Amino acid sequence: MLFRSNKQFNIPIVFVGNKIDLEKKREITTEEAAILAEDYNLLEYIECSAENGENIYEIFYVLSKELERVARSEERRVGKEWRSRWAPYQ
Repeated sequence: MLFRSNKQFNIPIVFVGNKIDLEKKREITTEEAAILAEDYNLLEYIECSAENGENIYEIFYVLSKELERVARSEERRVGKEWRSRWAPYQ
């Protein structure tokens, strides 16, 4: 079950399919997983292999870039609120 713990915030989630090195044991296609990620409004679907390290860096890169984008957006929003709240005292 996929859920976001707090509906007030848009929590970025990367949907990760592990063990791509075991192609013969695959139970879901890449396309099915990508559709599922889109249906749940997840950031991205990335397949990886912990065994050989494939795409491990990409998972954290994509997530960190999104967190950075969200933080900058929040910083602008909070900064505007802070300035408007304290403007009469300046």
